[in-house]
Amino acid sequence: MGRLRSPNERRGDYLRATGRAGYVPAGPVRDRIRYLHDQMGVPIKRISERTGLHVDALKCQYHGVNKCGKPIKFAEMATERAVLGTQFGPDDCRYFPAIGIRRRLQALAAAGFTLPFVAPLVGEDYRNLHRTMSGGKGREFVAAHRAATIIEVYDKLSRTTPEAAGVGKQSASRARGFARSNGYAPAECWDSDTIDDPDAIPEWTGRCGTVYGWRIHEIQGIPICAPCSDLQGAEQGTLSGDRLRDLRVRRGYSQDQLAKAAGLKVDQYRSWECNRTKPRFPHQLDQILTVLDVTYDEVCE
Repeated sequence: MGRLRSPNERRGDYLRATGRAGYVPAGPVRDRIRYLHDQMGVPIKRISERTGLHVDALKCQYHGVNKCGKPIKFAEMATERAVLGTQFGPDDCRYFPAIGIRRRLQALAAAGFTLPFVAPLVGEDYRNLHRTMSGGKGREFVAAHRAATIIEVYDKLSRTTPEAAGVGKQSASRARGFARSNGYAPAECWDSDTIDDPDAIPEWTGRCGTVYGWRIHEIQGIPICAPCSDLQGAEQGTLSGDRLRDLRVRRGYSQDQLAKAAGLKVDQYRSWECNRTKPRFPHQLDQILTVLDVTYDEVCE
């Protein structure tokens, strides 16, 4: 008869079986809880409801000490995933990060919606909206109820055009010109996972922040974003025909099939694999990479 396993051992078996075993440094978990509670005004009880973690456990992580008063240095991986992976909206908090609200207002301007048109829809003076859209020190957060209203208006206007909504053609054109001169990103550059993320950058090209992005900005006449501006003129990697061939074979394509799927001439593609020529335009290689579902780094050296 085997030895009886202790509760801790059985718990370890369960965590390993469900992929939640192991511990991580507690710092990021503690910082996230403090940010939610202190900056965004989310009650600990609300964090508990959204993450499924016990209130007492969250309070211990918040203060950085356990019930015995000893410092908490580690947290379970499951706790980290729950705290860092749960998104909190305006309905959860008293304050909401202004960056996502600012991006939404800028995206509306890029589409052609003027602030005097948007302001009555959110019940504000357009000058106040302009201050929010421009950002600046001391404007890192907005009231949650205000954020919720702006998000609602943004979602509604994103489904139509300024002209259809009642904005004059000249006014819409001026708004677009103003947005272009200030580098405001349109709605297409964001998705629901990135628009409120302070670390995210607008995806103007699909390659922004890489040595390829600035060339796409240049060729397609897209206003250059800050990450691509920093890399402007940087040398890009050289396409490796050998890597391209290996990836094609691995995906099960013949040269003819891949060229046809990417909308290219077969002879043109073959010359790339043989290292005789290189793609003249970024979009040509983009089409190949899309079919193969790989990145630039995987085919360049």
